[in-house]
Amino acid sequence: MDSSSVFVPDNYSDLSDWLNTLGSNFSAAELHGAIVGGLCGKIRLEPLEWVDFIFSFLGRSDQQTDNIDHYIVEVTGSLTLNQLKNLLSDDLSFEPFLPDDDEEIEFRIESVSLWCRGFLGGFAEAHLYESNNLSDSDLKNKKNLSNDDFPENVKEALNDFGSISKVALFDEEGNRYSDQVEFFEQAEKDLVEVIEFIRLATLTVFAEYGHVENLERPIRSSSSISDLEQPSDPDNKTVH
Repeated sequence: MDSSSVFVPDNYSDLSDWLNTLGSNFSAAELHGAIVGGLCGKIRLEPLEWVDFIFSFLGRSDQQTDNIDHYIVEVTGSLTLNQLKNLLSDDLSFEPFLPDDDEEIEFRIESVSLWCRGFLGGFAEAHLYESNNLSDSDLKNKKNLSNDDFPENVKEALNDFGSISKVALFDEEGNRYSDQVEFFEQAEKDLVEVIEFIRLATLTVFAEYGHVENLERPIRSSSSISDLEQPSDPDNKTVH
């Protein structure tokens, strides 16, 4: 198949449409977050391995990928490669896949939360792989790979992603808005700020932890997403 003719999801709507062709109503935001989280956690996979990663995240870990449609492999490989290129780009062009501004604000807030949840799940997959592949001498010295092994900026970003994954909007006194007009105005303002924070925090995690392109070989994982435990989420974060 000519790779130039392969459809490559380039935004939230594209990825949602592609998931629909697979018969899945899984959140495109959460799946994109998982892919990016895996990349930021140092995972580098071959296209067919990315299919297994994605199917596991979609709850299809029992589906055989040996005879998977070649087109799905092409799309998956191109999608993940493009996201890696965006993370590597000097122009900071990376953007999380989220619904357009014309969607309902509640749906957009939920999608931001799901994106962060997906990121933590993908990052946990990479973290689990690294934990399982430490040498005996490393295990003797480290005993246990934990969040303490991450750079401070990475730990802060992971904690913030955990908070955003459970985000709710409150007024300055910590009460939910009773005035719907006031709520929507505040929600729009907060959401723009949160999305930009997510974008920059992702680039920080990638730059300080996930950038492994100088390694001689890619880091790969064969573990199942369904077996993962995500990093502990901190308490709910109030967004103003």
